[in-house]
Parts: sequence; C-alpha cells; structure tokens
Amino acid sequence: MVVPREALLLVIGLLLLAQPVVGNGPGPETQYTYEVEPVNLSNHESVEILFEHPAVAVQRSSTVRVVRNAATETFSEEAEIVAPELRDLVDRRFFADDSGDQYYRVDARITNGTFKLDASPVSARAVVEELGVSLTDALEPIRNAVDGDVTSRTEAQATVVTDGDRALLVRVVDTESVPDRLAIVKIPAYAVGVALVIYAELSLRRE
Repeated sequence: MVVPREALLLVIGLLLLAQPVVGNGPGPETQYTYEVEPVNLSNHESVEILFEHPAVAVQRSSTVRVVRNAATETFSEEAEIVAPELRDLVDRRFFADDSGDQYYRVDARITNGTFKLDASPVSARAVVEELGVSLTDALEPIRNAVDGDVTSRTEAQATVVTDGDRALLVRVVDTESVPDRLAIVKIPAYAVGVALVIYAELSLRRE
C-alpha cells in the first residue's frame, strides 16, 4: 500500500531536482564577454566588421567568382557536387567580397537536388539597414553591452544595433568559466532533493 506522506516526499524531491535552478547542478558557468564596435559606413576598414555577423558570409577565393557571376545569371549545379562554402550560402543573406569592396545580397537554395544561386550588389549601408535591430528590440545581453555591462552568462549571436544615427556591431569576443552564482542555493537544495528521494524510496519499499 502506498503511504501518502512518502509519495508526497518523493514527488517533492523529484520536482526539486528537476527544476532549472537546481537541476543542472552547482558546476561552473560560462561567462561571455561582448565587444561593441561602431560601424563607420564611410570607412571600409570599419565596415569589414560586418563579416562577423552570422548572416554575412566571408569571402573565399573559390566562391567570389561564382557570386559575382550570379549577379548577372543564375548559378545552377547539382547539389551533391557543390562546394561546402557555396552550400553555406543557403543559410546566409549576404556575401562579402573583400577584394572588390562589395557586398552582395544572396539567394541560395536547393530545389529538387539542384543548388541555385542569385546575387545582387548592395551597399554596406543596405546591409546595416536590413540586419540592424533597434536597441530596445535587441536581446538583453546585447542591450547591456551597449549600456556598458559587457559580461553576461547568456550567449547571443553577433548583432547590428541601430541607435539613432549610430550603427554598432555587438559580439562575443571571449569566454571563460566562472563559479556558479547560485551554488550557495543549489548545493543545499540539491542535497535536500536527493535526501527526500532516497528516504521516500526506502520507506515505500518497506511498505
């Protein structure tokens, strides 16, 4: 016969161990350090930091010619034999031709086993305008970094932030392991949860 008190203790113990604050244990956490860089559209060297955005593919010698040609005629090839760096464009919105100081908007897709690519030249300003998000719409660690708090326990992808007349690229530049801030809470809570589960299981077995 199940004893209600022991069953309740078992449920409480399992819930305690399963909830996020305790469930992942009191181990070290990863701390991310962000860098905030202005995007100066009149300075080509500054604009190159847009390469760090996940929507922008960085130039590779084997893809530059294909992308340039795709600006005048659709590139089409069997998907199975397309180079990995070209297939990577399926997940990108822009391609950066560093040697030609030119950005391209790319439309890469695979349809019925065929890889197709179209491209069109765009300005760096167009890239910023399309990728940029307002400061209020940015994720919390991005907003905090712009406000001066450049460390966070949360990782966010590189983001172009538009704030008035400013354009900023905010990205992670360093990671390190740091002590768990909630360890002082997790350790005793974890111990209580384990103790409750063990006690309840032993009591139920005796019953």
